[in-house]
Amino acid sequence: MKKLCFVPLLALCGFTCAVPSGGEHAEVPDATVFGARNAAWESDPCADVSLDECGPVPLQCACSRSDEWSLVDRQSNSPYNGQDLSPTSFGKVSLWAYYWAECGTCIQQIAYLQTIKDTLKAEGYDIEIVGIAYNGSSIGTLGSSPREPSGACNGARASLPSCAQVPGQIVLDIPVVANGGSVAQMHDVSRGDWFVYRADGRLHEFIRSEELEPRNGFLGDGANWDRLIRKLKAAVMVPSVDEQPCSNDYGCTVEGQWCQFEQGSCGGKGHCVTSELSVDSNRSMGVVEQVCYADGVRLPVCSCDGRSYASLCDAELDEANIGHLGACE
Repeated sequence: MKKLCFVPLLALCGFTCAVPSGGEHAEVPDATVFGARNAAWESDPCADVSLDECGPVPLQCACSRSDEWSLVDRQSNSPYNGQDLSPTSFGKVSLWAYYWAECGTCIQQIAYLQTIKDTLKAEGYDIEIVGIAYNGSSIGTLGSSPREPSGACNGARASLPSCAQVPGQIVLDIPVVANGGSVAQMHDVSRGDWFVYRADGRLHEFIRSEELEPRNGFLGDGANWDRLIRKLKAAVMVPSVDEQPCSNDYGCTVEGQWCQFEQGSCGGKGHCVTSELSVDSNRSMGVVEQVCYADGVRLPVCSCDGRSYASLCDAELDEANIGHLGACE
């Protein structure tokens, strides 16, 4: 897009358009207000799904949901300790992993799942992991914290928050629930089953992890680690009735949209927005969010690709994400 100074556009701007020194200015299409706005989103893939033919275990079917169960978090270091939890409790994607309380491989897997949560959070993907000790009334070693990391903190993972707090041990902050026998029966689970839920509590994907290759889905294997990372990112990117998420790996699907991240973030989960729709056409496409206020002040910003703009509005009209306030050095 060509960059133009737009000093004569005072009526359109709604605030002072005097050009400060330095920085680039974006071309302003006709009938455009400043700032990126929420764009139309893709349809929810669960909107028209019928579960009548989903098989003998309905709760293993994508888009299924049950409000008939919850389990109490018993992991003492979890922020949810003592609370009744279900897939709708978090307002974000969650993975529920069914294991035995005193199974060596299970204990290893929960440690790796904690580091997967840490890794995704560092990349801007906010998810939750829940361990379920479903074969008894205790969370046992599965949910003890801190404890031996069982290999989960080796190599580059040693610097993750859960691995760095206590030398030589891993500190869990994921919920671990117990006595889920009846819930396990409802879901017809086997050891190692993973249920990935959307933020609204609908099932995104059922994964029988111990049937995966290589090594029965063991997360200490790089191929299994990478595969689960991809699956959880994909779950975060599923459009719902009020959101079209996006990322550097999952772009917006409609022409004229672009992926906007939180200010100061150049990756992770973003939202599809548009900078070039007129006010009238945008009214039917969701909530209009004016992100540049008519306060008479225009401060320079630096985009994620290292380009200085005269203001936040200029950057957004050029579909640029903001790395930091102030001009680039």
